[in-house]
Amino acid sequence: MTPDIETITVLHVDDEPGFPEMVASFLAREDDRFEVKTANSPRRGAELLRRDAIDCIVSDYDMPDQDGIEFLESVRETRPDLPFILYTGKGSEAVASDAISAGATDYLQKQSGNEQYELLANRIRNAVERYNTEREFHQRSSAIEASIDGIAILNRNDEYTFVNQAHADAYGYGDPAALRGSTWRMCYGEAEIEWFESEVFPTLAETGEWRGEAVGTRRDGTTFPQELSLTRLDDGGLICIVRDISEQKRQERALTTLHDATQELITLRDEQAAAEVAVEAARAALDRPLAALWLADADADRLEPVAVSEAGQDLIDDPPTYTGDDSLSWRAFQDDELRVYDDLEAAGEPLNADTPIRSEIVVPLGEHGVMNLGSTETEDFTPVDVSLARTLGKTVEAALSRANRERQLREHRDELGRQNQRLERIINAISHDLRSPLSVAKGRLELAQSEPDGDHLDDTAAALERIETLIQDLVTLAREGERASETEPVDIAEIARASWRNTVTDGATLRVETDLTVRADPGRVQQLLENLVRNSVEHGSTDTRTESGDSVEHGGGASQASGDDSVEHGGVTVTIGACDGGFSVADDGVGIPDDDRDHVFETGYTTSNEGTGFGLSIVQEIANAHGWDVGVAGSADGGARFEITGVDVVSGS
Repeated sequence: MTPDIETITVLHVDDEPGFPEMVASFLAREDDRFEVKTANSPRRGAELLRRDAIDCIVSDYDMPDQDGIEFLESVRETRPDLPFILYTGKGSEAVASDAISAGATDYLQKQSGNEQYELLANRIRNAVERYNTEREFHQRSSAIEASIDGIAILNRNDEYTFVNQAHADAYGYGDPAALRGSTWRMCYGEAEIEWFESEVFPTLAETGEWRGEAVGTRRDGTTFPQELSLTRLDDGGLICIVRDISEQKRQERALTTLHDATQELITLRDEQAAAEVAVEAARAALDRPLAALWLADADADRLEPVAVSEAGQDLIDDPPTYTGDDSLSWRAFQDDELRVYDDLEAAGEPLNADTPIRSEIVVPLGEHGVMNLGSTETEDFTPVDVSLARTLGKTVEAALSRANRERQLREHRDELGRQNQRLERIINAISHDLRSPLSVAKGRLELAQSEPDGDHLDDTAAALERIETLIQDLVTLAREGERASETEPVDIAEIARASWRNTVTDGATLRVETDLTVRADPGRVQQLLENLVRNSVEHGSTDTRTESGDSVEHGGGASQASGDDSVEHGGVTVTIGACDGGFSVADDGVGIPDDDRDHVFETGYTTSNEGTGFGLSIVQEIANAHGWDVGVAGSADGGARFEITGVDVVSGS
């Protein structure tokens, strides 16, 4: 008896009228699990077999149209393992031999007496139980073979007796037969073997099972982390189930890396530092060679490379700048959509035709730029990699937004500080520099009232003119300190000549020795050059000099053009040239003493009775408004040389 079988459905095929029904009654009497369906011909039996779930066929041999063996052969075409018992009254050894050869499960000859039904019931039960057992075994064997987990059975001598394909693959053996007959020790290193024998096997002997993590050794000597389940069998053997958890461990490391990077990113207040942390986190988390980050410029029409992983620098010598082209990176930035390219050659990257990178993830960072993650292998990124990249991208975008806000806040605080300094200088100038000419004007007016015929009114007018000049310079100083937000390409040579025309040069000479074009506010650059030229002319000239060569001479109300790159007036020569990181204004006048160079940009500082002391302060404010630096030194001709550096050079030198 097999208690786990609830019903045994039997198909009885026999052409003798009433006999199948009688057999069904006797079988039910023997075992109430029997459910018998009857057919009076093989054709009718075939119909029932196709329609119903049949556990066993009992068939007569001698039947019209088709005998029992022919019926058996037709059944075996579709049901090769279904139990089939040939039950006949006209039996012989030849019929029995033919039946067994054709695939009959059993052969039973009809007899007189009711004992035959008990025998038939036993034959049916045995056949069905054996069939179900074998089917279950085959199903389990197929499941074991198809399992993604490595499954192996070892005997009491620790030798493999069964190995499925997944188990062989895990250890780098293509054929499971390569492991059969060998011990498990060939799949582990010495330290791991010692650990198994001292720690794992004692627990296995005590409890009968062990589950945990170990480190397997592949055929080529590489190792891999694994989940391992061991179960001791009654005969002393062992069932071993192995799962390679390399990817799981990689994902755990990646998540830890992202967590640590997030903790660091939220503390950063600098975009460059955030970019460098981001590319290192991306490289470590995805374990790919290339990680690089591009940031958009202020106008969002350029993507500049700002950080590249160390391995990525070996792959890409000179990362490109994207400028609104049809590159893959620009598309991802413009559409704010993460892109995955399994094969860059097929994708047609226009700017990197020779790149060794074959697959790539382009991660948009909102308005800030993009981050690229690349591999030298095609189709190298898994859905988990894409998810990790997306998560990191959102974190980096938030960090860059925070750094951008911090930078804007710092700039705002710095601007407020500069404004307060300008205001303080202006207040000091008003309280100090305007007081003297006001006192003069007031005194002269009082004298004029008492002495109408004197020249006191001329002195009063001169004092008021100086007050007006001071006020104009104070207004300029206040305005020029504002940040230069509207910039465009500016030709320094052209602006220099315009500045010269607007300045009383009084016998001086202009030389332009640069074709530099910079990004700046043209009006402010002209103001800067006018003040520097005026400073050179008013403070540098000691005599009247005449230069020969390419010049335009201005003097005595007449002018004559004789060249494109100089304008000559005699006296001091002012040269507009290029310097490292910007441009310069130099003269060949008396120069500025070393002790005075640290003070020339202070508000109100002047060595002339006619000057206001605001000219060079205005120059410094204009430079600061552009983010430039301005310094003073001696020129090659012994005069003064002012250098404006940190300039955004568009072209020229």
